[in-house]
Amino acid sequence: MHFLLIGIYVFIFDEHNIFAFIILTFLYFILVPYFTNGFTLGKYLLKMQLRGNNTKLKFSEILQRYSILLYGYFLLSYILNDANKYLYNLEYYEFLIIILGVQILLNVFVFLHLISHIIKKDPLLLHDRISGVKNINTH
Repeated sequence: MHFLLIGIYVFIFDEHNIFAFIILTFLYFILVPYFTNGFTLGKYLLKMQLRGNNTKLKFSEILQRYSILLYGYFLLSYILNDANKYLYNLEYYEFLIIILGVQILLNVFVFLHLISHIIKKDPLLLHDRISGVKNINTH
């Protein structure tokens, strides 16, 4: 029984397990805020809440917000990083340069977006603007 529990723990928390990342982020960042109307543990402790266009947060709004942020940026960066390591080990330098270029463009875009967000003092980032979800203070 202990080996089964250890095996499940290693499967879920293995840093190379993309499926665990997708499942755990879906559960915590999409389902939890949906069923608690915009709260996660961190948002609750910081007295923040997600709000959509209506008073009740729609599942599609949360899914859109976190799909852009978690899966569109973080998961894509993770996959590109793994592709770089794999191509480097195989010595496919032509493809490695292409993947590296995509990675650099993605990171430059996100960096410039964050800088413009700070300079403009705009409270909405791209994933919030597209999904229509905002972070609000609850106190």
